[in-house]
Amino acid sequence: MKILILINVILLLNLNSFINCYCIYGKNLEVKLQRAACLYIPLNNYELNCDPGNICILNATGTTDNLYGYVSISISSSKETPGDLQYVSCKPRENAAQSCKVTLSNRIFSTPGIAYYIACLECHYWLGSCNFDYYDLCVPDYDPNYATQQPQWSTDFPCKNCH
Repeated sequence: MKILILINVILLLNLNSFINCYCIYGKNLEVKLQRAACLYIPLNNYELNCDPGNICILNATGTTDNLYGYVSISISSSKETPGDLQYVSCKPRENAAQSCKVTLSNRIFSTPGIAYYIACLECHYWLGSCNFDYYDLCVPDYDPNYATQQPQWSTDFPCKNCH
């Protein structure tokens, strides 16, 4: 009986990790030149736990054959990428499958005050847009204890790296 209860508690904890995640995915997204398409949420005094055994709810996956397409995640004190608190990116074109995923692993981030949690598809091209064949972006979901708004989606997000 104790083992069954323990298994149910573990399943419930894992289920809560999924509930606290807000994701969008799609195909054939055109990102404007020198801009980013991002899913983001501002959170106040939030702790993001990406330790082993926890599902990190800030991650991004993208597929493109565009040389100037990047996939990134950021934690930032302002609404822009790359984040000044944390930034991780990858280039799908550098992999045989022309796809890559970024996440924060083996880390716990505590942000005092407001911080933006951002998952993006970036276009670093200056002559035209970048097409992403597939994308899957996840950020922490709305929680009234930390957030004043729902996660937001923008296809014209400020990108300091994209110039």
